[in-house]
Amino acid sequence: MFNKEKMNKILVLFIAILLLACREEDPSNKIVPSIEEVSTLQGLPGDVIKISGSGFIDQAREAEVLFSDASGLETKAQLNFISETEIQVIVPELKSGSYELIAKLNDQKYKYKNQFKLIDKLTISSFAPQFGLPGEMIIMKGSGFSGEIKVYAVSDSEVETLATSSLATGEISFAIPDIGSGVYTIRIEGGTQQVNASIKLKIFDFLRISEFTPTIGFSASTELNLTGTGFENSSNSPLSVKLFDGTEKEYSVGNVTFSSSKISFTVPELFPGDYAIKVSASNQLVTAGTFKVKNPEILGVSASEISSGIGQLNINGNGFSSKPTNNSITFLASDGTEFPGLLISASATQLGVRVSAIGNSNYDLKISTGPSETR
Repeated sequence: MFNKEKMNKILVLFIAILLLACREEDPSNKIVPSIEEVSTLQGLPGDVIKISGSGFIDQAREAEVLFSDASGLETKAQLNFISETEIQVIVPELKSGSYELIAKLNDQKYKYKNQFKLIDKLTISSFAPQFGLPGEMIIMKGSGFSGEIKVYAVSDSEVETLATSSLATGEISFAIPDIGSGVYTIRIEGGTQQVNASIKLKIFDFLRISEFTPTIGFSASTELNLTGTGFENSSNSPLSVKLFDGTEKEYSVGNVTFSSSKISFTVPELFPGDYAIKVSASNQLVTAGTFKVKNPEILGVSASEISSGIGQLNINGNGFSSKPTNNSITFLASDGTEFPGLLISASATQLGVRVSAIGNSNYDLKISTGPSETR
């Protein structure tokens, strides 16, 4: 009796275990894996994306995530993490385009309802020109230029100014914003990407001349001062100041010093007359106005008495030429007779003259510098 009861209990236990096992193996009781959500549907090679769902397994060797292109070519992604409800993978190195996301679990494939868009990495290879004025256009070349791209000029203090831009294949054109002169970093943003150009943009001020003084003076000795804005000097567009006569012949000036708002220079040796002042900088050219060169003037003569018609005179004044061949000295007698003087030294403010072989009398001095004449 004891053995029979024991055997019955063992039989009942065996049947229960058998029924439970059959129930667990019933396919209707298995959870069907599904992809419910992907953390992002756009990204770059190397990005990590999260796939959320259910029915995933916790053995990485039994699961794969595939990126399938339009031709059906599948590329396996590297698994970072897997659990029953989440898979993390690294986006593989593939060309930009749209890809199907497929989870392969126990040799079964489960496709996500939306495609993943692989985008190019945003890069800046070059832009030109690398300097300019507000409103001028800059052309930038690089990669990843698609969708909405924003271009910013960024100051040293990280103040961003949005530039007006347009997008074409492989390049972006944008207008230099009116944010003042200086050196700025060019930054572009597209989607989740942001990149700075390695070369900075130089923005110039508009070249303007508000006034210059004096407006009249002597050749070779007068210093002119110009005030304004945009007086910039760069290797690409150096600052230059020149004078032009009525025939548009140009004359370079000397001793030029400048700041961003002031230019000073010495008038070169010029014949009396009117000369246009032209300043070029930052690829701009403006005319300041007209400077009038006066005839030379005599302020005084030393050693004015010549013993026996022989001696040396020092004539002090303004507007003389330092080139002896541009000056001539003549002694005029009361009867109109002319005696030439021998010029032995010359500067803008003094002439040295050798006198010989003229009689004892009073003489007028006539000085000619180029086409001008002073007595």
